Order: sequence, then C-alpha cells, then structure tokens
Amino acid sequence: MNFPRSSAMDLQVTKIDFQLALNKTAHHTNLYCCEKLIVRRAQSFNIILSFNRELQSQECIEFTVETGPTPSESYKTKAVFPLSSSESTSSWSASHEASDSEDMSVTISSPADAVVGYYNLSLQVIPECEDQTTSSKLGEFILLFNPWSSGDDVYLADEDQKQEYVMRDTGIYFLGHENNIMNATWNYDQFESDVLDICFTILDKSINHARDPVADHAKRNNPLYVSRVVTAMVNSKDDNGVLVENWNGEYADGIDPKEWSGSAAILQKWYNEGYAPVKYGQCWIFAGLVCTVLRCLGIPVRIISTFNAAQDKDGNLTIDVYYDISGKRENVNEEGIWNVHIWNEAWFNRRDLGSSYNGWQAMDATPLKQSEGIYCCGPSSVAAIKEGDVDLAYDTAFMFAKVNADYAVWIKNEDGTKKRVYNDAKEIGKFISTKAVGSDDREDITETYKYKEGSEKEREVFKKATSKLYSGNAMTELHKAIAKLRERSSVKPSRGPQLSGEFKLEKSPLAGQDIDLIFVLKNLTSENMDVEVHFNASSTLYNGRRINGIWKDSKSVALEPEEEKEIAVKITNEEYEKHLHNDTMIGITAVCEAKKTDERILVEMDILLETPSISIKAPKAAVINKDVPIEIIITNDPSEQLNNCWLSVEGSGLIEETITVELPPLTPTERARVQFDITPFKSGTGHLLATFTYDYFSVRASHSIEVKAV
Repeated sequence: MNFPRSSAMDLQVTKIDFQLALNKTAHHTNLYCCEKLIVRRAQSFNIILSFNRELQSQECIEFTVETGPTPSESYKTKAVFPLSSSESTSSWSASHEASDSEDMSVTISSPADAVVGYYNLSLQVIPECEDQTTSSKLGEFILLFNPWSSGDDVYLADEDQKQEYVMRDTGIYFLGHENNIMNATWNYDQFESDVLDICFTILDKSINHARDPVADHAKRNNPLYVSRVVTAMVNSKDDNGVLVENWNGEYADGIDPKEWSGSAAILQKWYNEGYAPVKYGQCWIFAGLVCTVLRCLGIPVRIISTFNAAQDKDGNLTIDVYYDISGKRENVNEEGIWNVHIWNEAWFNRRDLGSSYNGWQAMDATPLKQSEGIYCCGPSSVAAIKEGDVDLAYDTAFMFAKVNADYAVWIKNEDGTKKRVYNDAKEIGKFISTKAVGSDDREDITETYKYKEGSEKEREVFKKATSKLYSGNAMTELHKAIAKLRERSSVKPSRGPQLSGEFKLEKSPLAGQDIDLIFVLKNLTSENMDVEVHFNASSTLYNGRRINGIWKDSKSVALEPEEEKEIAVKITNEEYEKHLHNDTMIGITAVCEAKKTDERILVEMDILLETPSISIKAPKAAVINKDVPIEIIITNDPSEQLNNCWLSVEGSGLIEETITVELPPLTPTERARVQFDITPFKSGTGHLLATFTYDYFSVRASHSIEVKAV
C-alpha cells in the first residue's frame, strides 16, 4: 500500500508492505483464496513500513488495532501499543531493530486470547513524545485461531493431526448401517474464494450478534463461544441460518440433500442470495458445514459417525418407541434410534469446566433440540460424556443419551392401553467412527465415549448419570428401574418368559429382488400354546423413521411344548419398489400374542438392500495441468433393468465443472464403462466423486488423487 508524500518534514508513512507470501507461509494461511493478510493469534508477523525520512530518537510511534463495532480496550476489541525493542506474549506488541534506512521492518505480535476477526491497523506518530499526533491507516488484516501455538486454547501438539483437522479441505464420513458401514466424501472447501468472508458473516448474522454486537465480537476470542454460535447458525431453525433440514423425502422446491457434495456451493448460495436459508440438508451436511467453518477459522474439528444413535427428547435416558398391535410404528413422539447419526468434535480447552475436560468437544448442528432457547447442541466434553457427568455444560445429558441410552418398546392395544416390552437387540451408540489421520480408513473411537457395553464400569457410569439427573426425591421408582435395566445380561433380546422370536436373513437382498427371510418362533413353556403373529414392513430412513407402509400379514401358529417353528416371509419387489427411499432400507416387525395370556413380544429387524456397484479406476498421483485418464465402471447387480440412469462426476481442484452423462438403461448383470480425461488445476489431495442415479436410488464412489505442482 502506498501513501501520498507530505510536503512537511513531519514523519509520514509512504508505503506499507504486508509481506503476504512470507507471513502466510509462516502462519499456515497460504492456501486461502484471499488477497488480504491472514495471520494466527499468538504468533508474530512482519510488515515493512517506508517513511518519508528516518525515525528520530525523540519521536514515538504507536500502533492501534481495532475489530468489530465500537472497538473498546475494555472489551479487548481494541489495543494501542508502542513500538519498542522487544515482543510481548501476553498483549499486543510491536518491535523493530534500529536502522538508518527510511524503511522499517516491524514485528507485530498478538496475545493468545485475542479476538478473531477483521482488524484495522493504524499508526500514530507522537513528535517529541507529546500529545500532538498524526495518524495513518495502514490497512486491514484477518486474525484466526492458532492450533500451532501452545498458548492458544485450540493448541494441538501433533503436526499430523493439525494437517488433518485444520488444513485438509476434503474428508470422509461414514454412513449406512451397523452391518454395512460405508464411506462417502465431503469437500470442506474452507480455502475457496469468499468462504472465509462467509464464515465471519455467519457469526455476524447470529442471534447473539443481533442482541449485542459489541459483546458478541468481544467473545470471539473463545473457541467454545464461537463453536456454539456456529452450530446454531449452520441450521435455519430459529434464525436466518444457512441450511433447512428435511427428512420427508420431498425436495421439489429445493435440492435433494444427497446431491450436495461439498460446503462451498451451499455457503455461497446462502451468501449470494441475501442470506436466505438453503434447501435442503440432513445431518452429514450440517456436520460438513461445521467442519468447514471451524477449520476455516482455525479450530481443529472432525466429523463423527455413530451407529444406532439415540435421540432422547424427554431427557430420561430412555428411548420410548411405540407400536400398535399390528406391528406398525407410531410417530407419537420424536424419540427414536437413528441407524447412523453424524455430528462433530472440535478440539479446545474448557476453561469453564477444568483441564480434565479439555480436548475433544462434541457438538451437533442438526436441529434436534433447543439449548438455552436456540437450536444447537454442545460443545460437550467427550470426557464428561464418558464419565456420566451429565450435569455439565453444554447439553452433556443429551449427548450422553445419544450413545448410552436404553431402548424401551411399547405395544399399544386397541383399547388404548400400553404394555412395555424391552428389546435391546439394538445396542445404543455402536461403531462410533471418524476418518483416520492421514488416510481414508475408519477409526473406531467408541471407547472415548463409553466404557465397554455391559461392563461393571459402564453400568456404574449409567447409574451415576441417572442419579445426577434425578437426585433426591426426583429419583422416582421408574428412574430407578431404568438404571437397573443396565444389567443387560438379565434382559434377553426378543424374548419373554413364554415366547421368543427372531428374524433370520442369510444375506442382504439386492434392490429389485424379492426379500425372503425366516421368522423363528419358539414356545418356552411346557404347555401347548396358540400364537397370533402380526407382521408389518415399512420403508425406513436412516434416522429410524418409517415413512411408507409396504406390507403386512398375520399368521396363527400352534406350538407344542418347547416347540420351535419357522415361518417363511416374502416381500416382493413389486410391493416395495415404489415406496423405497434412497436409504434402501426396510424395517420389519413382528408382534407375537400368546392367546389366553398377556404375553406379548415384539421382534424387529432392519433390512439393508444392496445396490449396483460403482468403482473408479484412476491413478493415485497426478501432475497439475496434465491430463489424467479416468474410467467409471457401473455393474448392474440386481436382477431388474435399471432405468433413468445418469452419471455425474466432480472433484475440487480436479474438475472445473461437474461432468454429467446420461446412460442407456442397464439390463441385469450389464456393465457400463465411462471414460474421460481430467486436468487437475490445483495441487494437493483431490477427491474425485462419482454419483450414479437410477430410478429411485443413487450410489456413490470416490477416489483420492495426490496432485503435485511439478
């Protein structure tokens, strides 16, 4: 930046060099597509000032940094500090070495608890150390959190982890079912054009900022506060947040959540269209956006997938699910068990709780519950979740229930009465997973959230959590019974004192084929027994919600003492194909009534249908601006013909625009091959994402390519 020269001999700044390349490299901010100086707090940066003459010994220079509306030293959004010969680690400082030149190299340092944001930097010259000052605006810079500085609350010691959880702009999340865990790619795009500006705009559009802009900016020195605001703003539930949630399968007025592959397009759409919430998103997209925003601001963060995740709406650590006598699930409340739920962990210190709760903090931007009147969840210390410290901020009880609640099934009779039967065939909180550092492998981190299921320590923690929630007189007999149910060895799945039942499926059927399974029913008594079995099947979303009735049937079964019988069950493709959702999952239940007794059991199973296979053949390494051959192979495994076939391929840094190809119908066992070249235009790790859609379904494949500059 150049300044006009003064005709007087007063000391004037004529030019400033922010040393962009040098500072951005030193501060790990060189990947941001932004022309401004971007630095991290608690780390010095250098600028070169040119003056109209040399600095005289009697002249004093002061610097001022300001951020936010109405900057104030009391709020730490403004600092005034003199030019000296030494740096400070506890406050803003500026230092230089004496020089005879008109150019001066100045080192500016910020404290480890500085507010993050956009700063204006100015300089004041005080001649002969008097109050007659001249001021020059030097320009603007951006200050971020600093996981490389040991003084910062977000400090992360391991360099590989910093590269993974802060610098990596693509990632893997895990989805599917506990019996079929799959992975998918998400482009975080935190360094893309405008994304950094958008991230700060998200903070500026929050309810907190609207209520008190000055206080909101002052609190932006705290990663806990910032992460909590971000988890609230990523969803649009009670503000002009970024993304609208939708699980009903109707997306005509927006975009199907499965069509999104990265954060930049969503953030830019929200930003460019006047902050109108974008339609639509689901849990993995909310988690992807949180990852983008927090990594962009410098907070280490990762995506967490949990299979059989509970949503405990009433806070009693038990998930209550209701079925009618025919086996149909009733949506009488919003509680349930998601086949998979995805949230985030961010890494920072918990000064509000104490050092034993430092480290990974769980947070969930999917709008499932209000926290202090706003739809957000967390951050909750993962250490607190594991130890059952459910009374600690924020939302630890809700997060504890996600991975450690009990599962209660109720059967409602025709006369409206209810009977509770227990079925712990679905353990809560299984295969808690995240992407491994430096690879696309799945890392199981279940032990960080809970002790081994059924162990003495796990039962002890659950009782501790229950006692914290229901202390004193509030510890009712029901809640005592809930705590007792942790003795899982005394509760057998799908088994009563007189009957037991079990579904058996040799292997998952292919989408398009009939479903054949066996229901095994056994009389556990020494008396003859007549049993009425009511079957019900519905298409099931990954959040456990059953949305379309597919098939139902009833059977009368006569059992001799201790006799076991097998009942063949068939659900045809014609019965389910038009009702199946993209999750390609069917939930089937059997309500078994022993006549002339009050014995009833409920048996349930999720059936995950297989889909066509898709694979990508491509090199693992490439050179920027040189063509790379790509081949996509799609195999029609199902026995039915696939119609309305489309292939789309995209990849940040690999493909400028999405490649879309219409394919002819695929006959049974037919294989389609699509070949083309791509020209990578950005160095680093790029993820190629191929999506094949047909009829009512879509399948994806991804491939990583390491792009080198030469």
